Amino acid sequence: MQFFYANRIAAARLLIGIVQGLALYLLHEAGLKKSWPADQPDVLRALSTAAGMTPFFMVLGIGNLRWPTFAIWSVVIGLVSAGLGFHAGHQEMDRLGWFSLATILSTSIPVFLFIVNALVTGADSDRRSIATFRTYFEVTWKHVTQYVLASLFVGLFWGLLWLAGTLFNAIHVDVVSTTIAKSWFWIPVTCIVSSAALHLTDAQAGLVRGARSLLLNLLAWLLPVMVLIGGGFLVALFFTGLDPLWNTKRATLSLIIASGLLILLINAHFQDGMSQEERFPVLRYGRFLAALMLAPLVVLAAIGLGLRIEQHGWTPPRVIGVACIVMLASHAIGYALAALRSGPALRYLPMTNIASAFVTAAGLLALLTPLADPARISVDDQIARLESGRVAPEKFDLAFLERSSGRYGKDAYERLKTNPQGPNAARISARIEQLARAPKPGAVANSPASAETRAKNITVTKPAGTALPAAFLEKDWKSAPSGPALPACLTQSTYTCDAFLVDLVDDGRPEIVTIDPIGVTIFAQDAEGQWVAAGQILQKLFCPEVRQALKAGDVQPLQPRFKDLEVAGERLQVVSTACLRPRR
Repeated sequence: MQFFYANRIAAARLLIGIVQGLALYLLHEAGLKKSWPADQPDVLRALSTAAGMTPFFMVLGIGNLRWPTFAIWSVVIGLVSAGLGFHAGHQEMDRLGWFSLATILSTSIPVFLFIVNALVTGADSDRRSIATFRTYFEVTWKHVTQYVLASLFVGLFWGLLWLAGTLFNAIHVDVVSTTIAKSWFWIPVTCIVSSAALHLTDAQAGLVRGARSLLLNLLAWLLPVMVLIGGGFLVALFFTGLDPLWNTKRATLSLIIASGLLILLINAHFQDGMSQEERFPVLRYGRFLAALMLAPLVVLAAIGLGLRIEQHGWTPPRVIGVACIVMLASHAIGYALAALRSGPALRYLPMTNIASAFVTAAGLLALLTPLADPARISVDDQIARLESGRVAPEKFDLAFLERSSGRYGKDAYERLKTNPQGPNAARISARIEQLARAPKPGAVANSPASAETRAKNITVTKPAGTALPAAFLEKDWKSAPSGPALPACLTQSTYTCDAFLVDLVDDGRPEIVTIDPIGVTIFAQDAEGQWVAAGQILQKLFCPEVRQALKAGDVQPLQPRFKDLEVAGERLQVVSTACLRPRR
């Protein structure tokens, strides 16, 4: 009976992976074709988030949750993830890099769902509203270990497919590499393999516990190192003061990261609280010192962030920073009380961790909804500072409203354009009109090059005072046939370059050699007298003395240092790859 039950669970997990892969593939194709729901960013984000998140937690839950709980929780997590995705899409927030607001909030969605899922799974396992700390510990670290092992498995799987593609390409069979690059293949296969990996880790409970134990014990031995670093830092502050810390402009972020690491390492040693490592007092007392050290680090982070908010108001990173400090403070207060009341045993740590998990989940939910949306809070505060006169219109960052705060910022910017408020309303309107006439940041006021701009922007270094041929200057280089990369001075009116004339083929007609930051290009006349890009110099341009001499036109045509080779009727050239000087 157990065998058939296990097979049913395995089949269900694989089916979930198949359905997820199909759903994500269809959404991917809709995005490429700009068809529904891609024409509605909020709906697309909602469906994509639900399709990406819900199956993952269904795979973790099936077989580990009671069936009624599993069914209800699957629906809830689907609706919640879709709602959070809809809000993110409705924000119209552009992704402007790894550390943009959109990226941070998108990463926070799975973190929030992971925490809540652990709370629900633990409570269902103990058949009570709030489970014991030991149950929460087992569930949370089991899921973390499963995720790490499954990610490793999927990475190795794709490494094998890449190797297969490389091997078959070597014998001119490209069907493997072509197939694995197709979205209809890699999206569903990744989902199926991920589900299979999670099932394998769930079925091998002993393996997961062993890997978890190894991971936590390794982390625990980093605790003394972190205590020395944090303790040394706090002691040094008595001699340096706080000014050097605030002058770094990154103090709050560093303190938040340090506090988070302390919490992780404390719990890596404490684990479920049932076994105390009496054999290693350095870890036990290190844990005690770390619990006391956490509070001053969080206080310093709060002071630093408070100073920045007082000086410059709210911004999305500062809103997120306050949320992080609240989450960390819930740990810091409880850990300090546990250390003071029970010493190195830290008996009240389980209660603190459970309470802090609920605080963290609530904080993340607030950030991911309009309740404490970082963009909304920042825009409201910055607009209030502008219209009250605390910030001069000339110093206000209107680009933040236009491009970095999503729909809230765009709506506020449109209102400012039509109805600014406060004592500086006229100056605000004037500032907006001024910026509307100015080029957008990042835009280059470039126009196509003409014969006049080329003559002005190309400096002929040799022969001195020589003008470039009119046919060369007047040629429409943008429409020239494809060949070597052209210097920008030939196509754009704002770029400059150097050039010199030299006869490189001994035909009595000089070629033109141009030098720009990208490279060196040689222009020659073809049989019809038309100027064409005939070749490039690619080697040794990294040698400073070579580039300097080229710009000055200090060159001398020579016979090749290495003779060309004729191989099977083809002429092969030997290219030197070192900055060699002639032997004397």
